[in-house]
Amino acid sequence: LAEVGGDAPSPSASRPAAGAASQSAVLAFKSIGTDPATVAPWRLSVSTETVESWVRAEVLNVVSVTETLLSGRSIIRYDIQNAPLKDFRVKTPPGWRNVEVYGTNLRRRDETNSEWRIELQNKVRGAYTLTFTWEQPRPVRTNALMDLAGLETLGTERETGWMVVQSRPAVQIGEKTVPDVLVRIDPKDARVQAAAQAGAVEV
Repeated sequence: LAEVGGDAPSPSASRPAAGAASQSAVLAFKSIGTDPATVAPWRLSVSTETVESWVRAEVLNVVSVTETLLSGRSIIRYDIQNAPLKDFRVKTPPGWRNVEVYGTNLRRRDETNSEWRIELQNKVRGAYTLTFTWEQPRPVRTNALMDLAGLETLGTERETGWMVVQSRPAVQIGEKTVPDVLVRIDPKDARVQAAAQAGAVEV
């Protein structure tokens, strides 16, 4: 299993602070006048501002390798703050085939040139999960190299995640080249077990 480090965090000014939603949604004032006859008429002015959604994504990619096929499950856990969101965009590797998208409250799932646009029936805020399943043929040569790529969440402030690769008994796997954004993790790590359980794989 490898841990994936995505883009750098967004500037703190655009990130919602703890309790920001509740603080900005309610304003309260108390009148301190004692004699209604002597209190001058008053008027309260407030400003409003439309805020953009702040979205972070954590992606779990689980890949199973057989003699002739790669099959995978990619689970995207979104964290949506500030304004609620209804549309999500995801880019999948061009080699993926038989891609299916699952999630609650789905209205539309459209794909153009490996870029998916997922529309929900209603806007959501907080936690939301999308799941992609896919297949990809692989060369049948014994020592053929495989380039594994995960999906990409578009329009998010930050993306992190995991890559779990497992093989069936007839296939042995080993790492060849590892990009800087991947960090090798011990298979006995508790996070590996949690990832395996979430992706329904064996480790």
